[in-house]
Amino acid sequence: MAKLSAIQSNMQDLQALAEYVQQHLQRPGVSTHTIAQNAGGGISHGTVWNIANQHVNEVKERTLVALARGLGVSFEEVQAVVKGKPPQYVDPFESIKILFHGWEGAPETDRKAVMEALKLIGEGFQQRILHRRLKGGSSAGKHSVREVAPGKERNNNLTAKKR
Repeated sequence: MAKLSAIQSNMQDLQALAEYVQQHLQRPGVSTHTIAQNAGGGISHGTVWNIANQHVNEVKERTLVALARGLGVSFEEVQAVVKGKPPQYVDPFESIKILFHGWEGAPETDRKAVMEALKLIGEGFQQRILHRRLKGGSSAGKHSVREVAPGKERNNNLTAKKR
C-alpha cells in the first residue's frame, strides 16, 4: 500500500474524509463506538470522532485501514476519498430492488429458491449478532448472576484475606 503521508498537508482531503465519516455516522445504529468496535481495536472511537470533526492534522495509513474496516468498506474506497475522488458507492439495497422488480413474473420455483436463500442469509445474520454478543459486544450479560456448583458457594461475608 502506498504511504499516505501527503494527507497531512492537504486540508481538503481531510475535510472530504471528515464528510465521508459524518455521512456514515448519520446512518441508523452507526456511532463512533460502533465504528471502533467493528474495526476490531484498530482505531478508537475518539480517533473516529476526531477525524469526523477535522480535529486531526494527519491520518496514518494503518488508521485508514482500520477506519475502512470499521465502516465496512474497502480500504480502496477510503483511499479514494482521501485522494479527493468520489467513493465507489454501491447502494446496499440495489440487489433487493432488482430482485423484487422481477418478483411478480418469476416462476414459483424461483420464488421458493429466493425465499430459502433469504432465510439462510437471515439465519447467518442472527448467528453473527449472537456471536458478537457472546464475545462481549453487548453489555447485557456483564452483570448477570453466575451459576456456582453446589458446595462451591462463595461466602461474601468473609472478605478479609488470610495472611
